Amino acid sequence: MRTLRQMAGKEPRARIARALRRSPAAVTFKAFKLRVSLRVRKARAAGAGGRAAAVRKAR
Repeated sequence: MRTLRQMAGKEPRARIARALRRSPAAVTFKAFKLRVSLRVRKARAAGAGGRAAAVRKAR
């Protein structure tokens, strides 16, 4: 459970499943029972605005 909580939100479900030697469905179910989100959050870029600012500058 510790590994699941540490990896949740940072790694894709398939990678967590491989690390735990479980099926992706089993990982999803356990995360649901623990009330842990598996949604991968994007890392924020260090700087003003990140990618959105770079896209605006490119236009």
